[in-house]
Amino acid sequence: MKPMLYEKAKYADVPKGIKWFFEKMKHSRRGIYLHGSVGCGKTHMAWALSEQWVEMGGRTPMFWNVSELIRSIKKDFDKHNYDKDRSEEEVMEWRGVLILDDLGAEKMTDFVAETMYLVVNRRYEEKLPTIITSNLDLAQLSERIGDRIASRIAGMCDVVELEGGDRRLA
Repeated sequence: MKPMLYEKAKYADVPKGIKWFFEKMKHSRRGIYLHGSVGCGKTHMAWALSEQWVEMGGRTPMFWNVSELIRSIKKDFDKHNYDKDRSEEEVMEWRGVLILDDLGAEKMTDFVAETMYLVVNRRYEEKLPTIITSNLDLAQLSERIGDRIASRIAGMCDVVELEGGDRRLA
C-alpha cells in the first residue's frame, strides 16, 4: 500500500536519465540503484516508477523500506509457524520488480548484512529487476554493508545519482 505522502508521485516527475534506464528495464532485466542526499526525492521517484511499471502492464512491484523489512523478519522469529508474516520468504521468492528503499540506513548487524546479501544475491543470480534507493553511493555502501553486496548491485543495476537538496526543508 502506497503511503499517503507519495500518493502524488508521478512518472512525469522522474528525470529523463532515470526514465531511460527504467524504460529498458523490462528487456535488459537490469535494475536501478538510485542514490543521493537525504530528502532529494529518491523514495518519491521509486513510487513513481512503481506506478509506471503497472501502467506499462507489469505486475505491481513489491515495495519495502529496508529497515521495515528487517523489522518484519525479526518479528517472525518467535512466532508459531502459522502466525508468521513470512516477509523474508515473500521477498526471496518474488519474481516481479522489487523496490528496496533506503538501503544502508538500517543498523548494521551480522544478521542484517547476511539477510541483505541473501536478498540481493538471489535477485542478482535470477536477473530479477530491482530498484534500490540509498543515501550512499556504491563505495560508501560497500564500506557500510560489504563488498559482496555492493559488487552485485553494481552488476545488476544501472547506477544513477539524484542530485538536489533536502526537499523536506525547502
